[in-house]
Amino acid sequence: MWYAENKKSREKVLAMDASFKTCMFGGFDRQDVVTFIEKTAEEHRTALEVLQAENDTLRRERDDAVAENDTLRLLAEEDARLRDDNTHLEQQVQDLQQQLTAVQAENDALRGPAGEYQSLKEHVADIEISAHRRTEEFRARAMERLGQCIAQQRLWCSQRRSTYLNMNTALAEQLRAAQEAVDSADFAAFDDMIAELQRLEDELKKPDPQL
Repeated sequence: MWYAENKKSREKVLAMDASFKTCMFGGFDRQDVVTFIEKTAEEHRTALEVLQAENDTLRRERDDAVAENDTLRLLAEEDARLRDDNTHLEQQVQDLQQQLTAVQAENDALRGPAGEYQSLKEHVADIEISAHRRTEEFRARAMERLGQCIAQQRLWCSQRRSTYLNMNTALAEQLRAAQEAVDSADFAAFDDMIAELQRLEDELKKPDPQL
């Protein structure tokens, strides 16, 4: 647009210049008038070039501002996405912490049966010490009761061990952070307990050599 106006202005000046060179003006020298017009045209052309340069500068600044605005918009969108991801991850961490707390509570609950087993073992020891002083009927009742306790304890151990293994399998993929706590469960203690109970049961089934 600026270029078109500049071109039209120059054509107009050239036309006027040609006219002035062939005409006389009352009281003015023709060459002075031509010189004045050429000077004015040059000043006008220079002003137009300055304006054009300023216009180009403003256009570049505008383009830079648009590019910067696009960059800021993309950064804002990325920030919003990262905030959403962070919220989602915080929720996952909270869920995993709750599951870890449940697993730790279950692990703590396993310590109770261990105490019961020790108490049962001591009770069996007392029965073995005093069995030689008891009658066969008392010994039979004690063996029956002990057999029931052994069966119940064996069943409990088997059920708890199966439950704990199933829980470990279900949480393996979602609860990697709690894997160490789950793996720390002493499953071997159940096997040792069952083996000890089996030994006691076999021992009590042996005939008493003193009877």
